[in-house]
Amino acid sequence: MRLLRTLALALAITLGHITVLAQTAQTVLDQTSKKLQQAGGLEAQFEATAFNGTTEAGTTTGTIYVSGNRFKIVAHGMTTWYDGQTQWALNQNSQEVYVSHPTADELQSLNPYSFINLYKTGYQQTLTATTYNGKNCHLVRLKATKSSQSISDMRLIIDRATLWPQNIRIRNNKGDWYRVRIRSVKTHAAWPTAFFTYNAAEHPDVEVIDIR
Repeated sequence: MRLLRTLALALAITLGHITVLAQTAQTVLDQTSKKLQQAGGLEAQFEATAFNGTTEAGTTTGTIYVSGNRFKIVAHGMTTWYDGQTQWALNQNSQEVYVSHPTADELQSLNPYSFINLYKTGYQQTLTATTYNGKNCHLVRLKATKSSQSISDMRLIIDRATLWPQNIRIRNNKGDWYRVRIRSVKTHAAWPTAFFTYNAAEHPDVEVIDIR
């Protein structure tokens, strides 16, 4: 009888553990998403690296400002504004600004925090434990369920203690990788709406190329 009770307890623990594992990826993403949404205006310093396949093609550092569905990215030689509908991409070297209405897929590749909405549909989720910069972290993988999706794979390293993303890796459907390392984050910032809009008066010598 004692053996049966022991086996029953072990089975219950095992089944319970399997259930927890099956739900943990979704739970972690839900908690991280909620935390980011509650953070208000968010300013993050980042290091972004592009890869052609697995070969490093270039690295840049910069700052991203996020407020709701609006964002602004300032990196070496480039500034991008998005006000929720229109995007302006200013190349300071060529003195050209491209104006467009980006697709959802294009926005996902620009904004590393796009996984807030990405993970909810069209992606299988898996979770493993990892260590990053000496911290115990979650490694969440999002794998596209359809080959037509522009982002085929996303891997998020999330601090277990704070639930803040530390490292975000994205692979497009051509097999190229894009990695973002988050260096620091400030929350609860507030910016006027115009902060996320290109101001032509401040760039009188820039050529506007409208591709909307």
